[in-house]
Amino acid sequence: MEAGPHETLNASKAASKCHKRTLNGFRIEIEIGIGIDPDPDPEVSLAIGGTDSARLCLTQPPAPSPSPVVTQAQELEEAILARGERLANAYRERANRARDQILRDAADSLRMREQREEAIAKALGERTYRQQVQAEELKLQSHLDGLRWNLVRDVEHRLAESMRTHVASPDLYLATLTGFIATAAAAIECDELVVAANPHDLKLLESSWSKVKAALPEGKQATLAGEPIDAIAGVLITGNHGRIRVDNTFDGRMARLRPRIQQRILERLLPNGFDTGALLGG
Repeated sequence: MEAGPHETLNASKAASKCHKRTLNGFRIEIEIGIGIDPDPDPEVSLAIGGTDSARLCLTQPPAPSPSPVVTQAQELEEAILARGERLANAYRERANRARDQILRDAADSLRMREQREEAIAKALGERTYRQQVQAEELKLQSHLDGLRWNLVRDVEHRLAESMRTHVASPDLYLATLTGFIATAAAAIECDELVVAANPHDLKLLESSWSKVKAALPEGKQATLAGEPIDAIAGVLITGNHGRIRVDNTFDGRMARLRPRIQQRILERLLPNGFDTGALLGG
């Protein structure tokens, strides 16, 4: 403490608080200020005014340095935090990879399901198309069969008309009857034959019986039946008391030869066939 004029020592550029007292004729001012310098040191200034003056400066000692235990705890905390951050980053990366893998698997599964559904839809479409085509083919085949049958029946009716036209020519028809009788006589193993026909043909045969007998095979004898039969044309030849017979009437020959006649009719009408495959396939 040194004597001198009245003065006050403040903390450098700091906010301060001043306390004033008077004691025994002395004026005492105590000003406490805390500095705001970058490295502040709290400072206490004491000023004594009067006839004599003195100044007392008290400076707050620096803060003690942290202990080694506190330093180790801080380092351990920082290490734990760094370790936790590293683990968090690792788990985050692992979660991102897992998410990407899940998204890829889901996309692959969706693509495979779409392909499978597309294949199923395509198979169902093809099967439906084949069923429709087969149904149309069956319908068309049925229609063509009806047309074919109608054509054959029409030609068969025309055959009957053609036979009646042939009957209207006595000479040609007599030759046909003679050929029927001779052929049947050769096929029947019997010497005595009976020839039956409709009323018109019986009259024609009676008028030319000598020509018919001349055409018979050697050793064969034939007589005309007394009762006519119901037939469009042709003759019915029997032998051995009716136990052997050859039906050469128009109706009998049509019934016996119908498959061959129908086949011949189809060959003449449809030389290239009447197949639905050719129609649908072009």
